[in-house]
Amino acid sequence: MLNILKFYHIYSNKEVIKYYWIPKIIISIFAIIFYRYIHLPNEAFLTPKNIFQSPDIKNYLTTTTYSPFYSISVQFLTKLSFSLIIKTIISQLIVAFSCISIYKSAKSFLNKKLEPISLSLMAIHPILIIYSFKFCTEIFALLGIAILIRYRVKDIELNYIKSFKNDLSYFFKLLMISLFRSQFIAVSFFEIIVIGISKFLKVRKRIFYKSQSFFILIISLIIFSFTLKLFLQINKEYLNLFLSDLWDSNYPIKPKQIYYFLCNDYCSYSNFFIQKIFAALAYLIYIPIGIILLTGARGRFTDLPWEINFGLIKIQSIKKILPENNLQELLTDFDQNIFIITVLIPLIVLSIFHIFGYISWIKNTKNLSIFLWLSPLILCIPPLFFFPYFRYFIPLIPLTCVGFSLFLNLDKLRSKNLFFAKTK
Repeated sequence: MLNILKFYHIYSNKEVIKYYWIPKIIISIFAIIFYRYIHLPNEAFLTPKNIFQSPDIKNYLTTTTYSPFYSISVQFLTKLSFSLIIKTIISQLIVAFSCISIYKSAKSFLNKKLEPISLSLMAIHPILIIYSFKFCTEIFALLGIAILIRYRVKDIELNYIKSFKNDLSYFFKLLMISLFRSQFIAVSFFEIIVIGISKFLKVRKRIFYKSQSFFILIISLIIFSFTLKLFLQINKEYLNLFLSDLWDSNYPIKPKQIYYFLCNDYCSYSNFFIQKIFAALAYLIYIPIGIILLTGARGRFTDLPWEINFGLIKIQSIKKILPENNLQELLTDFDQNIFIITVLIPLIVLSIFHIFGYISWIKNTKNLSIFLWLSPLILCIPPLFFFPYFRYFIPLIPLTCVGFSLFLNLDKLRSKNLFFAKTK
């Protein structure tokens, strides 16, 4: 059993036990005890009952429209006698494997540059801790990122596109992940297209004069078209939702709201060209706002009303309070101090951590392979444009932990250089 765990990087060496498992276990205990305190006291009817409850679980228990393989799995596991224990163990192992695998993959090409602190950052990251107790679709996307990084690192080590058999195995894994987490579709097809083109260009010069090249190309296009059609059909509802919410939706901040804020009634009397300029400007303003929300904003900040008073200054959410949704009562006993501590400060801290961390990840991998940072980033592009909820960013958190640890090391090296410069 230990050999199997070692193969999957879960049980490994003293470094993993010391820097990952020990801090993770300690913080996990605190997370279970204090989980209920991260929610506002008068909103128990809106929050998960406990740390083990998965988001949107009711939808997956009643349909297989979204993320069909996950829906089938959770419906089956829920019927078992010890379903909660089984689902929790599976979730813990998936998150642990993904984090440790990403760390080992990154360490293989960063060498001594990467310190074990990045592993500890993954172990104690509050969102990874919380979601390791939830059997949800997000952890499967996290697993997909680990598989992607491992494949790309092997490309760097071997310095060539691997055999067609290995490519098919990789494609199969990506497509399976997409059926567990629909968000991963964009990454899967991006990788398949890029690797497919690379593979064809690599072998074209050798077999182009042969008739097999044209036959291989036709067969590949047929297989790709069939697979694409199948996935579009399976995830039709998800894709329709994405297309319909690009400009406006029930998410509180969208380009449409910014558009009307900028021009008010002026746009209705303007020509088509002026309207499009304002629309483009609205998107330019929306994107940085969306990035901040995507990398740190809880649903309590985006989906529910709140207000903060700083003397004469009053800041409040722009969430529409409709008479039929009974959200007005949330402001009756609203405690802005608890809201600032549990929602606003974590938003600022987590957003800064993740943005700086991913920028650092880009800087340290851009010369090795553009796909080490671009392919994972594809995962967050669709959510950014229609629902920039924080949980869509969860699969990229281990990469930001690695990046942030590298950022701290770079800062340390600069400090040493400055010190030596002064003493000369």
